Amino acid sequence: KIKPINFKIPDNKSVKDIGSELIFSGFPGNQSLRTVRALVAGYEGKRFVMHSTAWKGSSGSCVFDSSGNFVGIVFALSMSQFRGHSVLLESMVWVEPYTSIDWVSAKRFVKALN
Repeated sequence: KIKPINFKIPDNKSVKDIGSELIFSGFPGNQSLRTVRALVAGYEGKRFVMHSTAWKGSSGSCVFDSSGNFVGIVFALSMSQFRGHSVLLESMVWVEPYTSIDWVSAKRFVKALN
């Protein structure tokens, strides 16, 4: 029920500074649109981790920097072990930077949905 916006592949640089402010929006847990603030917490290879709050269903949310540039897509929450049990770390949110997305395949996938 949300009107889509036109999208073009960004030409800005990916976020590089730990502590940089970010924002992401999505529809977690079948809820209506939620917009959340975040900070860059660290890097693991090409991907980065935001310190924020996310829930199951947040994957696919678009992430923007403080200037409104698209910087990536939420794809996972961190997991850890505590006393032999898996624990979901909702405050450590993984992001795939836009620079590593295969845009040709993404476009083909979106067209196949229509």
